[in-house]
Amino acid sequence: MDLQLTGKRALVCGGSSGLGRAVATALVAEGAHVALLSRDAARLQAVADELNAMGPGRAVIAPADLADHEALLKAVDVAEAGLGGPRDPSRAIFWYERAAAGGVAPALTALGGLHARGEDGQQNLHEAYKWLTLAAESGQPGAADLLRRLGDEMTEEQRRDAETSARRWLAERGR
Repeated sequence: MDLQLTGKRALVCGGSSGLGRAVATALVAEGAHVALLSRDAARLQAVADELNAMGPGRAVIAPADLADHEALLKAVDVAEAGLGGPRDPSRAIFWYERAAAGGVAPALTALGGLHARGEDGQQNLHEAYKWLTLAAESGQPGAADLLRRLGDEMTEEQRRDAETSARRWLAERGR
């Protein structure tokens, strides 16, 4: 079956075993290029070697722990370098927002970081503070520290507005 995936790129979480490995195998069989993400670099490399021998797509590894925001950002950089080309920050924000809406808590911290760094071309402290507030309230590692540091750069009124936005976002999703 031709799913017209030749040359497309994908980042596959949990790519060293189980469902993630099965997804990566199917994508490579269809001609897609995949970056495999999981904590165990040795297992990832073994899977990548298998997939590269199989083709027609190819596989690279991007080891990281999904719970570690900074490691995840580095893994995305490794993946994009290995797959040829930068990621589109606006697309990253779009997908992280979908993940956050679906209850994927680490996406909250990622969104805070993307907006704080201005990775979509414009730094937005209000959005960064909103997402980091949600991340800290959900107990995401490191979020409270990032929130505190970001709050030092904002006025009390800006922080209140961002907190109100966070509460509104939760209310709109019935949380």
